[in-house]
Amino acid sequence: MAPDGTRRFQIQQRLMSNDQKFSIMDEDDNCLYTVKSTLFALGDKLTLLDNHGTELFKIRQQLNHFHLTFDICNASENQNDDDSKLATVKQVGFSLKQTLAIQSIYGNYLIKQNGGITSREYTLSKDGKMVAAVKRKFPTLAERYTVDIDENINERDIPFVLTLIITLWCAQRDRG
Repeated sequence: MAPDGTRRFQIQQRLMSNDQKFSIMDEDDNCLYTVKSTLFALGDKLTLLDNHGTELFKIRQQLNHFHLTFDICNASENQNDDDSKLATVKQVGFSLKQTLAIQSIYGNYLIKQNGGITSREYTLSKDGKMVAAVKRKFPTLAERYTVDIDENINERDIPFVLTLIITLWCAQRDRG
């Protein structure tokens, strides 16, 4: 059950599917979004789709940077240029303690690991105010994230927030 003042989502990694990387469910296990990956791509290339199959956001890893860097683009604009880019996500600080700085057209976000380097809890904040709390779980076969998003976040902004959490997974996987 989600803490008061939040909405809970579960992000489940799917290991047995060739193109579907994640399912994103609400508290009642209704699948709201899926994340597909591009096979045999250099770097991460992921797309968030709603439950009708409409592409919403694309995550593209930029390979020409010293620090891990990802672009998030509007998927409805079938271009990979600066006009469709909504955000840039960049790893900052000490690499053993995960911190991602996000500059977006919606404001500046920060994903920060809580506690020590072995912690599995993260916070997502926007302009210094907490937006979501994330807990990473390790079942035997696949990772699962529990995401509690502040209930004051506009419904239309939730897919973007969930896309930022998927980018956290990309950064963690790349970090090893």
